[in-house]
Amino acid sequence: MDLKAKFPSGVSGWVKYNRYHYDKDRGQSVVCPLPDSQPILYNPLDAALDMLLDALNLGREIKQETIDEKQGLLDFIQKYGLIGVCADLPLNENFFQADMRVHIPDNPLGFPTGTIELGKYLDHFFPNAWLPNSDEKLGDLARRQGDLYNSLFSKEYGEEVKWLKRYCLSLWRLALRLCPLHFPPLPPFPRLCGLGKDDP
Repeated sequence: MDLKAKFPSGVSGWVKYNRYHYDKDRGQSVVCPLPDSQPILYNPLDAALDMLLDALNLGREIKQETIDEKQGLLDFIQKYGLIGVCADLPLNENFFQADMRVHIPDNPLGFPTGTIELGKYLDHFFPNAWLPNSDEKLGDLARRQGDLYNSLFSKEYGEEVKWLKRYCLSLWRLALRLCPLHFPPLPPFPRLCGLGKDDP
């Protein structure tokens, strides 16, 4: 696929796919793009507020058990793509190219902390730590240089949905601590914090 021809003005910073699924071969807890899905370039900054509010609402609904959790998490990924845990979590940014060991800090995802070998770390994201050798240099096209992002944006990359769940729950707990309002059960979060449209 000639992605430069497909996206001639692509200047976005992230890649998502048009279709995701729970991968049965990886235990039904990992979400990755479907084999026949198509990549979409976009700038997550353009959707930053919507993404934050959706994550807060998802955390609230999971906490209050007012949503089909599995479907809600998949819907979020379908809208915004995977969240890029593999690249963003390690303390040592050059782990992929030089260190061969990965330093994991305390985190809200429940990911084990400490130092682990690179292969064991990649096992969490790729089947048997197998890295794709894709001709589609999506990372380069998204202006995120290096083999790490070309692998991260491949169809073989997957993330456990519990990481997204824990992240959304941590955002919701933080909102409860910081927002002085008492939260009723179900109204949308933007209105509660004054971010939505005025009441009719």
